[in-house]
Amino acid sequence: MQKNNTSSNHIKAGQVFALLTIAVLVISVAQYADAKRPTYIAFLSGSGDDKGKVVWKTEDGGLKRIDVELENLRANTTYTVVVNGQTVGTLTTDGFGDADKQFLGSNLPTVTAGNTATIKNGSTTVLSGTFVLKS
Repeated sequence: MQKNNTSSNHIKAGQVFALLTIAVLVISVAQYADAKRPTYIAFLSGSGDDKGKVVWKTEDGGLKRIDVELENLRANTTYTVVVNGQTVGTLTTDGFGDADKQFLGSNLPTVTAGNTATIKNGSTTVLSGTFVLKS
């Protein structure tokens, strides 16, 4: 004789549906929260083929994040990242003159459209750009 498991199958299906609903809500809330946090980007240019970009945004807990990518600068050279006149930190290019680094912390500068980002070698600005709201 075959046992009827219809009611337990309904419970399992209900549990799966509830878990899927919760997962969708969690993802929706995370996307909504992320959409409420603006991201700014500054495309950097210099005197030649050298270029880069600086991206600013906030993370959970109010931490600020600055991502820096540089290309075609002098190889194996340390550069200073400056945002709104505040030194954020340094990064060193590889043998090809490229570098990328992420800075994360509550003490980083706040950015809005029109603010500046510069990359310096000593006191010389080698790249600069202006932040715009990333769409």
